[in-house]
Amino acid sequence: MYIHHFKRHYDLDLIPASHSDISLGDLVWRRAKKRPLMSRRGMPNHIYNVFLMEGIVSERQWRKAISVFESEELQAAQLGNLQVEADRRFGLSFNHPIVKLLQSDATLKSQIKFSFHTIQARILSNKWRVILHQNLEKLSPEAEKKIFKRYRPVHLITELYYGNIYFKTDRSFRKKIDLLLDTNRSERPLSNYEQGRFQVYEFDHNLVPFAMRLEPLNDFNG
Repeated sequence: MYIHHFKRHYDLDLIPASHSDISLGDLVWRRAKKRPLMSRRGMPNHIYNVFLMEGIVSERQWRKAISVFESEELQAAQLGNLQVEADRRFGLSFNHPIVKLLQSDATLKSQIKFSFHTIQARILSNKWRVILHQNLEKLSPEAEKKIFKRYRPVHLITELYYGNIYFKTDRSFRKKIDLLLDTNRSERPLSNYEQGRFQVYEFDHNLVPFAMRLEPLNDFNG
C-alpha cells in the first residue's frame, strides 16, 4: 500500500520532518490542504506543559506523564502484514539517519525506494485518556482562549506508528551502498539479501515515527 493510501485508509497524518523527539501528547495544528504544524510560536508543544502552566498538575505529575508518553511500550499495529511504500517527496522530509545517509549520495537519491514493514504503534492508554480528559475539564474557557487563541485547529497526538525500513535498489548499486555503510558503521542493516535483480536492506526504525493519529483537543473524550 502506498503511503498516501495508507494515510487516507486509516485516517492518519504523515509526520512532517519526522524525528525521534515526537511524543504522545504533543500538540499539533492542522491546516487545510497543508501539512500540520508541530509547533507554533508562543504556544506550548505538549498538553502537559499546558496543565503545568495552569497549575492543574504538580511538577512531579508533569515529569511522570512526560516520561510515560515518551516511553509507552510499542505494540504490534493491528494491520496484519501490511507494507507501506514511501514516495520520494516523503523521503525528503523523513529524518531517519539511514534515509539521510543514503540520500547524501546524489547518484543514489533517485535509485532507492523504501517502505515500512513490521509496523508497530505507540498508543495512548485508556487510563491516560481518562486522566487527560479530567485535566482538560479543569481548564477554564479563559485559559483556553489565552493559551490557544484559535482553539479549534489544535489536535493531540494519541497514536504514533513506526516501521522497520526496507530499501530496495538495483544490485548494480550494491558496492556503492556497502561502501557508504562501511564508512558509517553506526547504521548497520538488520538484514541484507538478494531479490531477483534487486538488493534489499532492512534497518531498524530507531524510534522514528512516520505517521500519527490526531484527535481534536476541544472534542477529546477519555
